[in-house]
Amino acid sequence: MLMRSAASALALVGVGVLSAGAQSPASSTREIRYDRVEQLLSWNTTRLVTGDEVQPQWLKDGARFWYRKKIRQGAEFVLIDPARGARALLFDNAKLAVAISTAADTSIDPLKLPFRTFKFAKDGDDERNIEFRFGRRRITCDISAYQCLSADTLPNEVPFVLSPDRKWEAYVQNHNVYVSHAA
Repeated sequence: MLMRSAASALALVGVGVLSAGAQSPASSTREIRYDRVEQLLSWNTTRLVTGDEVQPQWLKDGARFWYRKKIRQGAEFVLIDPARGARALLFDNAKLAVAISTAADTSIDPLKLPFRTFKFAKDGDDERNIEFRFGRRRITCDISAYQCLSADTLPNEVPFVLSPDRKWEAYVQNHNVYVSHAA
């Protein structure tokens, strides 16, 4: 009989604890605040992190490279020469922004240039001129004289596009679409 009453008492205490925990005011403060959690997602935090990634773009000589470096206000482009131990800005953002603004007939912020990457002209042989896409235009800039020219769009670098089932490939030439079997 004593065992039965002790077990009953423990059961009552357990039920009391469970019911008290379910009605606790602390549980209402544990509701998920999605608006606060969303502030921690990557698209909101990446602008707070600077200098976190380096994706080297090797120059044609294979001995030097450049990369885009995120800074608090925007980005800058850095040229590295490991053999000489040299590090320098590839170009002056402010001067280049003025040149792009003139060529594109729009205002460009020097720390928010309209490209993340670019190519050196003549397939990398001409390190004095860079090419990039700005909207539907191709912009070519001389980064030593800080003069830019606007032209037609850059040619598509993908020679063909595969169909979703990967059996066919298509490409455009002289405003005509050609389709052939991928095999």
